[in-house]
Amino acid sequence: MKLAETYSIAGPSRVEISGWDMDELFFVEKAEVDWDESAENIRIRMNRPLRKGTVIFLRHIQAVMSGQSHPVAYSVEPVWADESGNCEYRLKPVRSRTRSYSLEAAKGIH
Repeated sequence: MKLAETYSIAGPSRVEISGWDMDELFFVEKAEVDWDESAENIRIRMNRPLRKGTVIFLRHIQAVMSGQSHPVAYSVEPVWADESGNCEYRLKPVRSRTRSYSLEAAKGIH
């Protein structure tokens, strides 16, 4: 599920972003996200560099304040960065991967 679909968001809005940066340090940052009408073209501007494919978690700030927010995972694709550290990324929803395991497989028994 996408954050924009969850909260019926269109246009710019403020979100809380968390994840691990290029130095593998955990961060939490507030930023502005641009959503299009279909919630397919999602762009975010941040103050830190991230590697392509990095997974970040977004929570809508209004929902955080009301206590009804759940983080949604996205992978990032860099769009641009400037010398002062401002960066823009395109976001793609992370699809959950499910795989059935037997008890023997979990124990490493073949």
